[in-house]
Amino acid sequence: MQLEWHQLDFRYQDLRVFDRSFEQRLLASLCTKGQQHPVWVVPSQDTPRRFVLIDGYKRTRCLRRLKNDVVKAVTFTVDEDELLCLSLLKGTRKINAFEEAWLLRTLGLRFGWTQSRMAQRFLKSKSWVSRRLALIEDLSPEVQKAIRLGYLCPHGAMRFLAPLARANFDDCDRLVAGLKKTVISSRQLEIVTRAYRAAGPQERHRICENPWLFIKSEQAHTEDKKELDDVNQEEGLNQAVLLLATHLQGIHRHIEPYGEKGVPIPPAITEAWSSIRHHIEAIERSFYGA
Repeated sequence: MQLEWHQLDFRYQDLRVFDRSFEQRLLASLCTKGQQHPVWVVPSQDTPRRFVLIDGYKRTRCLRRLKNDVVKAVTFTVDEDELLCLSLLKGTRKINAFEEAWLLRTLGLRFGWTQSRMAQRFLKSKSWVSRRLALIEDLSPEVQKAIRLGYLCPHGAMRFLAPLARANFDDCDRLVAGLKKTVISSRQLEIVTRAYRAAGPQERHRICENPWLFIKSEQAHTEDKKELDDVNQEEGLNQAVLLLATHLQGIHRHIEPYGEKGVPIPPAITEAWSSIRHHIEAIERSFYGA
């Protein structure tokens, strides 16, 4: 069927993380080829002639940006909660820990699922369900919103922000607010939270107020250190090559009399020289790319 926008209920739009790059590709595809796959809906139990959108939130966002008036949809008559699980668990990509947690919370609050039923449905243990739910309970709605909108990497938020929130809930909120809705990588989150743990109270306050200033200064320091390491590496190589040249000259002075007298070179020395030649040939390949 074809549905107009006012017929759709978007109640589950907050269960997935926003993926900018994917939606840009999807937008281009819809612009050139049109909608190829219908969205999934179920009839609303609350409002007649309305349908709850279960799967297809990215497509509907892109279609609305393209000013389409309708969306192609297929209606299911199965239970809403089961179809919701199916759409998220059997989608085109694996959902992350936060999306799992948001789904579990929705199943509990909206449909009354117990943790035992959730564990059975997801083929997990009750402790897994409990840990997932605790993950979002540790973070404020504002931090979760930043994750949902794609400003915070889910993996980085789980590894670095969740422990910070458990230790200091307010500072975690201030830190995310200081990022000012700018995308931050997992590596950058690690830098700023590691510095926070090592800092004193005043320095922690400055980090939370302006984390980007600290991240930029830390990255500049890392780049300077890398340049210094490169210089030290070049100097070390130069000294090693000069030392090798000196040793080879000494070997030549000791070997030369054997040739002049026609005396066989001892087997141990011959064997050692074979190993030296092997290394010299490998160095030459590195020099000339042979």
